[in-house]
Amino acid sequence: MIYAGIALVRWQVWALLMIVIPFLVVDRIYIPAEEQRMSEAFGAPYERYRLRVRRWLGIGPESSHR
Repeated sequence: MIYAGIALVRWQVWALLMIVIPFLVVDRIYIPAEEQRMSEAFGAPYERYRLRVRRWLGIGPESSHR
């Protein structure tokens, strides 16, 4: 958020575009790997939790991370 704020204040659109790269890495690589580890460690209770809780701070529909 701070990075985005500084980029906006300085009107550096390219810097805002660079935010997409780490977001995609986290969303497509780190989170699925962590979800897999959590599923293996906690089984059915974790799977029920995943069905109830959204991945990104309540953004989007519940099924958006499936």
